[in-house]
Amino acid sequence: MLANVTVADVFRPCGKKLAWLYDATLIIGGSFLIGLCAQLAIPLWPVPITAQTFAVLLTGALLGSRRGSLCVLAYVLEGLAGLPVFALGRSGFAVLLSPTGGYLVGFVAAAYVTGLLAEKGWDRRVGTTILAMVFGNAVIHAFGLAWLCCLMGVNRTVLTVGLYPFIVGDILKIVLVYERIDKADENFTRTEQQAQTLQSQLDETRVELDQLKGQLIRSQAEVRNVHNQLNSTRQNLGTIRQYNAEAAQRLNEQIERLTKLTSEVSEGR
Repeated sequence: MLANVTVADVFRPCGKKLAWLYDATLIIGGSFLIGLCAQLAIPLWPVPITAQTFAVLLTGALLGSRRGSLCVLAYVLEGLAGLPVFALGRSGFAVLLSPTGGYLVGFVAAAYVTGLLAEKGWDRRVGTTILAMVFGNAVIHAFGLAWLCCLMGVNRTVLTVGLYPFIVGDILKIVLVYERIDKADENFTRTEQQAQTLQSQLDETRVELDQLKGQLIRSQAEVRNVHNQLNSTRQNLGTIRQYNAEAAQRLNEQIERLTKLTSEVSEGR
């Protein structure tokens, strides 16, 4: 299993520009998903029950700590900028100062924690996946309850309005997130198996290339040997030609001498 890799990392392009565009698309898309889930709300006082936690934990687990936390941060900034993405269509800085403000800040930390645990392989098994979701929920409630204590004081009412109403919903959201992660992990496993198969094929191809390289080196050595033999043959031919030329010259000299002797004998008679 690949280490420090989330589902989103499996499909991340290798090129720098494409990778940057891929990350930006995931971050913006994740922020929109959180905004949509925020509209699935049950209006309670002082904090409504929404499907935001589901989206926050899901983006963190699938995208990793960095992209997941940036998704939530982008979502919060969109709401502060005036987009009606907070629960019940609200927006503006006043929401951050309201009783839900602590939960919004906690979303960023929860996405980071859940994503960090996913990068460490906690999303590969049932038990650790559920624990990662529980830790993410705990972070959200820690920030949310701390802010409620600042607004309402430290008392049991804080737990009554800020924790107990969310327990059943949190369990349901954890189950839903686990199902989504489990399906994504199946795709992740298949992709990893395909990657391993391709790696094996690549290794086999490298071995074949090394064998072909060895054959090429041997062929080049044989060609050099043939070339050397050809050069040696050419040198021998040159020597033979030179010898023949010298022999022909000596033969011509003998013929001239013989002709001269024959002429002298004829004149003596």
